[in-house]
Amino acid sequence: MPDTDLKPFSVTDGKISNQAKINPKKIAPANEASVLIAQSDRKYQPKTIYGDATLAADGKLTLSESATASTTTTTVVSETIPEGTIKVGSSFVPVSTKGAAGTIPIRTKTGKLEADTVEGKSLEFVVSAKNQVAGTSTTSTVGTQTTATQNHPNTKVVATISGTDGSGPNPASSATIPHNLGFLPSVSVVTVDGSTITPIETEVANGVNSTTITLTQTIGSLVGNPDLEVRLG
Repeated sequence: MPDTDLKPFSVTDGKISNQAKINPKKIAPANEASVLIAQSDRKYQPKTIYGDATLAADGKLTLSESATASTTTTTVVSETIPEGTIKVGSSFVPVSTKGAAGTIPIRTKTGKLEADTVEGKSLEFVVSAKNQVAGTSTTSTVGTQTTATQNHPNTKVVATISGTDGSGPNPASSATIPHNLGFLPSVSVVTVDGSTITPIETEVANGVNSTTITLTQTIGSLVGNPDLEVRLG
């Protein structure tokens, strides 16, 4: 009679058929819903799934509420801005208002924003195109020099110096334009000959109340005796 007893360690991997259908029930018993997990010694041990999910005996994997719920935390930072100020960067800038419609914020020398009008004109007036017309024109004559000064609403002065003095070319080589702007304006000088306008270079002595231009030649000696236009603003 053949020996059917298996000696210890006699069944090796090579002796097990690839078609072997071993009943799982023959594996050592373990707790319900446990799975085989390799351990540090490289041997499998039955372990029960735990933590953010559980595994049922029918194979259903269920995530816990802590794993599915997401928590969003919103931090609201409130800040009290002192009355009568606005915040610019990290600084609080004082502001005031006259309580009048049409005023705009104008920064004072101390850095404070004051609500004010522009030379007595409201913001609506300043930005309205229909109000952008020339102011009153005045003409003054000094010797043989005739100067027409045209004031504009946006605080600019245009002075026209005639190329003639009524009897011939204007012999003057300089002209002083009073403007009383209260600041040193930018200055540009052009010759006006009909529709031709040409910038020219002159010596300029600028002041807050008047500006003087000086040419290296007489005004009347310019080719064609054109008028000079001095633009200040």
